[in-house]
Amino acid sequence: MFRKIDLASYRIAAIYCAAGLVYIWLSDWIVVGERSPDWRPGIETLKGSLFVIASAVRIAWLARREMRHFDNALRVSHAAQRMEALGRITSGVAHDFNNLLTLVISNAEILEQELADQPEQRACAASILSAGERGAQLVTHLLTFARERPARLVEMDIGERIAALHPILERSAGAGVSVSFVPPEVPIRVLSDLAQLDAAVLNLVINARDAMPAGGMCGSRRML
Repeated sequence: MFRKIDLASYRIAAIYCAAGLVYIWLSDWIVVGERSPDWRPGIETLKGSLFVIASAVRIAWLARREMRHFDNALRVSHAAQRMEALGRITSGVAHDFNNLLTLVISNAEILEQELADQPEQRACAASILSAGERGAQLVTHLLTFARERPARLVEMDIGERIAALHPILERSAGAGVSVSFVPPEVPIRVLSDLAQLDAAVLNLVINARDAMPAGGMCGSRRML
């Protein structure tokens, strides 16, 4: 693409330069050369030629810059169109998936209540419910990406929120990785979107798990 842009800008400058030089030399010859058989280009002709050449270089630079700006704007426009199309597809998938999750979560809640006297089965129902809730959070992220759900900023204690996520983080880390979190002594208040914060913390734990294939411990440490 850049080579095409460069050639186009040079072509414009070359046309201007050729037309300008032909005009200067031809006009000087018509005005002076016809009356003087041994006419030679004078200082004014050379000065005009140098001016045309310098102007052609300037035109080539300006044309090249403007064409690059146009090409960049075109790329941004195409990228925006692709993102808009992807957002529409994402939105449709997210809504369909959300309908399925609503059914899963509702039935998991009923199972959890019905299995109150069966701890093992109730734990399985709780796991299904937890997975459904995580799926609902994923739908929220997808809708945020599709810009159908604006970010909802709320003030929260980040330590309390991470502590509430601890069971989900442990299950996401797997059996080979332990998750340790010590809440800060002083509450840390932040203004954030709840779903986005949960996703960020969960991604940190998943990345830490992937970085320790042999197992290990994922924890937090305050540096300041």
